[in-house]
Amino acid sequence: MIAAIAMLAFVGGCGSLVQGGGQEQQGGSGQQQEQQQGQQGGEDTQQQEQQASGGETTQEQQGGEQGAQAPEDPTLSLSIPSLNKNIENIPTGRGDDEQLLTDNAAIHVFPTGFPWQEGANTYLAGHVEGYPGTPSYKAFEGLRELQNGDEIIITDANGTEYTYEVFEGRVIDPTDTSVLDPVPGRSIVTLQTCEIVEVNPDGTPNYSDTERYIVQGELVS
Repeated sequence: MIAAIAMLAFVGGCGSLVQGGGQEQQGGSGQQQEQQQGQQGGEDTQQQEQQASGGETTQEQQGGEQGAQAPEDPTLSLSIPSLNKNIENIPTGRGDDEQLLTDNAAIHVFPTGFPWQEGANTYLAGHVEGYPGTPSYKAFEGLRELQNGDEIIITDANGTEYTYEVFEGRVIDPTDTSVLDPVPGRSIVTLQTCEIVEVNPDGTPNYSDTERYIVQGELVS
């Protein structure tokens, strides 16, 4: 289950940005999107309810104990001080939901864990380019500039801050779903975006449809 959703997450996170064409081609027809959203709506609602209440599914897959301070609202906020980025109201959803990725600067990919769960890998995905005029536009631009030791701060709906220090940034294959798994003995955050392979003479980027870029940080406070 987690591998299937993970693979789709990578497709949703970048695939639509490298195929070219207009937004309709990139995101699929309106009818197809409505059908997909209708099918996913019930699942997403149930999944978010499970996560917000410390549901069995999330804890089993991440292997984490939920802390007493866990909020009822699973919405997250993200701050990356070195990039001067602040992203609020990050929802939880399926990684293949391109509409969700367009309507929000980032998403917390189901079924990965939350920062208040011990040993969780909190996995956030966002566009490096995205769609102009939407929250997705350049949301994760500059992710490659992060250095080891830089801070990534997640804030939950209760106002509790979780500070992570970057320990790795690397290019991955879209089929490498192991990056969503928990890391034994560590509580981490993973940020995923598209991999830029080159910049055109006019300054526009070309994205890889075979590679993604992730940054991982470990919880320090």
